[in-house]
Amino acid sequence: MFGIYIGGGVSGAHMSPAISISLSLFRGFPWRQCALYIVVQFAASMCAAGLTYTIYYDALHYVDPAMETGW
Repeated sequence: MFGIYIGGGVSGAHMSPAISISLSLFRGFPWRQCALYIVVQFAASMCAAGLTYTIYYDALHYVDPAMETGW
């Protein structure tokens, strides 16, 4: 939310698909660009998840070596 408040006035704060869709519905943001933004946001979230896993790989496997803990 903090990033949205900071970047909202400059870029429209397209930081999640929900915001992109809301801007298309209520603010006239073009739907064609909205679809592209959603694809890029999804790809960026997958990269961020992979980077987070890579950074914390050792800690995750130290705490649960067999990776058997479920939710």
